[in-house]
Amino acid sequence: MDYAKHVDAIWTAFSSTLPPDLQHEARVLARAVGLVPLPDVPWSNVFKNEVTLAAPALFATAMPLATSQMVVTATTAHMLAVIDAFAIDRMLDRQVTGGPQMQRLLERVRAGRDRAICELTGDEVSPYIDAEYDAVCAINTERLLLQNGVALSFSDYSRLSLAKQAVAFPASLALARAAGWSSRHQRAVQHVLRGIVLGLQFHDDVVDWEDDWRNGGAWAVSLSRGRGLLDMAASGERADMEWLRRQVHASGVLATMINLARLRYREAHRIAAMLGADSLSTWACEQEATAAELTARESNSAGYVVRAHQLSSWAMEVFG
Repeated sequence: MDYAKHVDAIWTAFSSTLPPDLQHEARVLARAVGLVPLPDVPWSNVFKNEVTLAAPALFATAMPLATSQMVVTATTAHMLAVIDAFAIDRMLDRQVTGGPQMQRLLERVRAGRDRAICELTGDEVSPYIDAEYDAVCAINTERLLLQNGVALSFSDYSRLSLAKQAVAFPASLALARAAGWSSRHQRAVQHVLRGIVLGLQFHDDVVDWEDDWRNGGAWAVSLSRGRGLLDMAASGERADMEWLRRQVHASGVLATMINLARLRYREAHRIAAMLGADSLSTWACEQEATAAELTARESNSAGYVVRAHQLSSWAMEVFG
């Protein structure tokens, strides 16, 4: 699959079905929800990997009975579901307001998502309805817990992080069923996706924890409290950032979080290899190696991952 060609073609085809007054909104949606700094960036350039928007197509390389139409339909459903999920997440976090035009556009996105998945499954009810409900519930629960700095465990973290990603699963699973894969193979697809979405989430939560805290709450803080190593009362309701940074670094949770990402990527690449999804397995293996190096560096120098990310972002702005 030519990733850029197909993903951008899917969005172009979807946009062509919109009323004229929503077509501009569709062109700038990635910018409007804060995923890119400039308008008119194609979706193929929004994310650093192919998995986020095109996971079904990457599994399809191991499915001999998956026709090209089935793959396009599954990827359409997945892509529209993920785009809607990102927009909803940012609106729930109040990172974007989401005016009437965006709301109308997202209603169309969800309708297109549901049409595509039902075309693939032959069912009348879209599985995304329940998946979206589960994800929104998890996002709201997470926000309440993190805003209040509740002490949380790593099992809490994994459970809520996975629930937040519920929309990542239906299209690839539906494609596996349509292509005649057994229930065992379908469970393997689910395990691969679980490893990937958690690996991505855990890594992002390390990289962005300081910004997350400034915007309302961070897992690194609640996990530190869960280890009994951070007393928020000692520095007021909203702790001084430098004091908080020292406490989080001393807790060691950042190294644990990035190591969890490594373990999830390892699970994903091994199972993807057994399925024969070679490009997906290779990508996950590369992410595992990166996470392993970051784990070692974070363990030896607390705060390394955040500092490296900030330096990289600065270099891109200066030399970009």
